Amino acid sequence: MIQIIDSPDNQKDVNEVQIPNKEIASKRPFLDTPGLQTWNNALSKVTGLNASTENCTGYTTGIYTDWRLPNAEERISLIDYRKNNPALPSSHPFLDIMNKNCWYNYTFTGLTNEAWIVNLGRGDLGTGGKAGMSYVWSVRVGQ
Repeated sequence: MIQIIDSPDNQKDVNEVQIPNKEIASKRPFLDTPGLQTWNNALSKVTGLNASTENCTGYTTGIYTDWRLPNAEERISLIDYRKNNPALPSSHPFLDIMNKNCWYNYTFTGLTNEAWIVNLGRGDLGTGGKAGMSYVWSVRVGQ
């Protein structure tokens, strides 16, 4: 179950959601700087979000500094394989979901020039060349 989390001042934070394994996903999945990124650029964009040098619509930078690309378990916890376009539960609170590939934080074992991706339209997991282009959806550790 996906739940909106409470912010420190007990106001609902509209830009983050709690997912079952206590990780937080940004409510707007794609950083505002050019959407499609190589894997290395995606890592840099998340680093920039932590350093307040990158922006995400509706998110006030500088509040958290532990954003990162998700691991497979975190991303799978969001997927509803009975749905498509997007492959998320009907009640998901996310904004501006695109039915495109998003990067994971893992390199594909045995092929260091490839990383894991998920297609949000179908929920498919796969790999993509790190020089290829996919979207960024950052997560951070929950409270």
